[in-house]
Amino acid sequence: MQHIVRETNKYASDVLDSPEIRAWVQNHRHSRYRKWPENGISIDHLKKFLGLPINMGLNPKNRLNDFWTIRKSQFQPYFGSLMPMNIFELMGRMLHINDKQSEVERGQPGFDPWVLDAVNNNSKEYYIPSENIYVDESMIGMKNRVANIQFMPNKRHARFGIKKFELGNSNGFILHITLYAGKNFDVRHEENLTFAVVQLLLQEARLLQKGYHVFTDNFYTKPKLAMYLHSEKTKLTGIIRVKSKDFPADLAKMKLVVAQSMFSRKDPCWPPHFGKSKVRGDQCLC
Repeated sequence: MQHIVRETNKYASDVLDSPEIRAWVQNHRHSRYRKWPENGISIDHLKKFLGLPINMGLNPKNRLNDFWTIRKSQFQPYFGSLMPMNIFELMGRMLHINDKQSEVERGQPGFDPWVLDAVNNNSKEYYIPSENIYVDESMIGMKNRVANIQFMPNKRHARFGIKKFELGNSNGFILHITLYAGKNFDVRHEENLTFAVVQLLLQEARLLQKGYHVFTDNFYTKPKLAMYLHSEKTKLTGIIRVKSKDFPADLAKMKLVVAQSMFSRKDPCWPPHFGKSKVRGDQCLC
């Protein structure tokens, strides 16, 4: 937090000292830029700023200024007691994590607009996951004008947004995140996208060769991936698509009922157990 406070104050100082903002403040007596603390923000300011959106989610309103309204029918003293709305908006404008002087320019190697490197590195340094981990993808819903915006019509909660692949622990803690950056992601490995995602996440998180057990859905579960993970002393359990070309054609002809199962095997690393799920009827591989 000290790092964020330091970089935010440094960035705010540069903005407020710029000729354009100085001229604006001089000509507008009630400009919110005048509200910036003389000595900059503190860690206490930052904690309040980060806590307010959490409480906004618990008390949804149509507009931001509704949280600071003084109308008796909607008045909630909590928000105003922490900080004025002008300061909250201004901190959102000034919040900065990277050092502006040393940050990598867009398009250059090492450019990290989402600060994922810092998050991923801290996860590796301070957290040791339990045996069971999973690989999945999700969408961060947004319609901003950024290059990574994707449209996924089958995602009802967020059809537009940033698609990310994540490696998580069985308790829900995220171990590593990488963003989907379009078709260029497909060429990271000679096999395919799904292989590349799992391999990349496990390699970056440094979890191969350590006996971990990876769980995947039918987007990722493939024989070649199972064989690769077996060679890396890592187990795989996942749902499969029985009509996938990577599996025997006989799988699509299976007529199993709930609680019925069958066993199959390929090489020393492929002893799957197939059975129907009681919930969805999917075929499971383990």
